[in-house]
Amino acid sequence: MPEAVAELAPDVFVVAGDVSAELSDVEDFLSRFDAARCHKLFVPGNHDIWVSPWPGQSSRTKYERDLPEVCRRTGFHFLPGRPMVIRGVGFAGSIGWYDYSLRDLSLDRQISMDDYRRKRFRGRMWSDARYARWGATDEQVTEEMASELGRDLDELEAAGAPVVAVVHHLPFEELVVRRGEVGFDFFSAFMGSSALGRVIRARPMVKVLIFGHTHFEQDVVVDGIRALAAPLGYEHERPEGAEEALRKSVRTVEVGP
Repeated sequence: MPEAVAELAPDVFVVAGDVSAELSDVEDFLSRFDAARCHKLFVPGNHDIWVSPWPGQSSRTKYERDLPEVCRRTGFHFLPGRPMVIRGVGFAGSIGWYDYSLRDLSLDRQISMDDYRRKRFRGRMWSDARYARWGATDEQVTEEMASELGRDLDELEAAGAPVVAVVHHLPFEELVVRRGEVGFDFFSAFMGSSALGRVIRARPMVKVLIFGHTHFEQDVVVDGIRALAAPLGYEHERPEGAEEALRKSVRTVEVGP
C-alpha cells in the first residue's frame, strides 16, 4: 500500500479506520507511510478502539488519548475533533457509531431492541459486545460523535470551502448492504446511524464522504454527496490476491475549492 500511495502522489492520504485492535500494529502500519510527502489523515474504526475484556480497559481512552498519540508519532493527523483546511478544502472526521437506526425495520417482529443492545441473535454476535467499552450506551456514543462532527463541520463552514467528511460508520441508509437473510441483516443495526447522516446532510458544503466499516466497495452519490468506500477486507475476501486487492483499496477523488 505505501508503494501504491507513492505512485499516486496525492495531496492528502486518508485512512478511514479498522487497522487493528493492537496499538502497536496501528503504529507499525501508519509508520510505513513515512516516505509519503503529503498530508496524512486518520479516523479510527471500531476495531481500532477494541480493548481486552478486563476491568479498567477503556475504548474512550484509546480514542481520545492513545490513538491520537500514535498518529502524532507517525506523522498522521488524528482527524476527529481536529478539523483542518488543506489547499482550500476542509476535512472533518469521526469514528461515528450506531444507534440501531439503520437496522432492517422489516425484521422488528423477529429481532427485539434488547437483541440489538446485547448484540446477539440466534447464536450470532457483533464483536463490539465483547471488546468495545465506552462507558456509555451505543445511543449515547452516537449522539456524542454526531454532535462533535457537527461542531467540526460548522467550524469549517466559516472557511467557505468544500468539505470532505470522513466517517468510519455509515451515515446513510442508502449505503447499507442487505441480503434478505435474517442472520446477515441483523448486523445492519451496527453499520452506522441516520443521526450522522442528518448532521452531514444539513451542511451543504460537504461534497465528498469517505467511509469505512463496510466490506463492500462503493462509489455512489447520495443527495449530491459523492460517497466512497474502498475496503481491503479480510484475506478470504480477496480472491484476486493480496497485491491487486491492496491497489484497489487505494482510491483517488478530486476535490477543489
